[in-house]
Amino acid sequence: AAFLRADATDAQRADAAAAWDAAMRSAGLCVITGVDSVLTKGTLERCEAQARAFFASPAEQKVACAAGRYGERGYCAPGVEAVSRTAEGEPQRPADAVESFVFWAKAEGERSPSAAFDSALRAYWAEVETLMHALMRLS
Repeated sequence: AAFLRADATDAQRADAAAAWDAAMRSAGLCVITGVDSVLTKGTLERCEAQARAFFASPAEQKVACAAGRYGERGYCAPGVEAVSRTAEGEPQRPADAVESFVFWAKAEGERSPSAAFDSALRAYWAEVETLMHALMRLS
């Protein structure tokens, strides 16, 4: 990903921008590759390990990280959210049979399962933010 490399030439950056533009104009999406200099394998592995440990923990530990109804942030148990109900005229749809943990800029009073979980997700957040800013420069 030339747009991420400090040593990329102007021609490489122009080629990356042209490929991005062509993908957005023709398909409206693209597959981004070569981002491992920013979104590192170690960070992804730490994040996955912490997520697996969290979701394998007892329900009462996970519920302690809930921040409110409908998973605005923090933990959301199976059967609480019903994303399909947001479709117009579909209030009878069943609740989602999944659990989730919504993570974003830390808010006052937000509970994290552990310091290691928080550290792993914050590192991931920082790397994704770097990638996002690089992609926005292409747009």
